[in-house]
Amino acid sequence: MRYADLLWVCSGTATLESALNGTPMIVLYKVGKLTEMIGKCVVKTKYIGLPNVIEGKEIIPELLQADVTADSLYEKTEEIFRNYSDYLGRVRNIKSKIDKKIPSENAAREIYSMLHPY
Repeated sequence: MRYADLLWVCSGTATLESALNGTPMIVLYKVGKLTEMIGKCVVKTKYIGLPNVIEGKEIIPELLQADVTADSLYEKTEEIFRNYSDYLGRVRNIKSKIDKKIPSENAAREIYSMLHPY
């Protein structure tokens, strides 16, 4: 991950690992329809990539479900390489925020806030 210029990453802890390595990425995630319906009922977060969840906004592209196509992946890859220094800066910024905090505490807070939104 550290030596790549760009990563195509499945959602999960790999997105956090990618950010800690300082490598720009595109998050890809596609599940079956039933899993998607259940997930929408259970998970109440706008983003699935941990760097985006931590920032509270999209700093890395996420392609989900029907958006996971060869064309969209090509377009997002081109976009990142056209604006590479911007995306590199975004990932390094999230890395610096993560490095300053205790990851297990932050993960626990994020999970708690998702389970208890009020």
